[in-house]
Amino acid sequence: LLCSSVLAHEVNEGFANLAIAERLHKVNSVVVRNMRHLVELLSPLLDPSVQPPPRSHVVLQFACPRASVVFEVQALRDSTPVILEQHKVPSWTNAKLPTSAEEVQ
Repeated sequence: LLCSSVLAHEVNEGFANLAIAERLHKVNSVVVRNMRHLVELLSPLLDPSVQPPPRSHVVLQFACPRASVVFEVQALRDSTPVILEQHKVPSWTNAKLPTSAEEVQ
């Protein structure tokens, strides 16, 4: 998955230049296979109904250069609604992701 931009907010301040046009390789040491897999990895971390959060931090590792970004999960949970509203994004993910290769085309 290619990270093409970062929506500006104090929670990710300083990371925007690192993540632009970089390939996301791992989330918490798990290789990201595709967008659906990324949502599966992030959903329990970002879902405020999951209490307590399954982890205190989330680590995003980019492929080249081998760089990592660490976020506090609670800070992400607190800032996500603000970021979405600020940038007029209705949801952090699409509720219906394709389930097969045919649907992706």
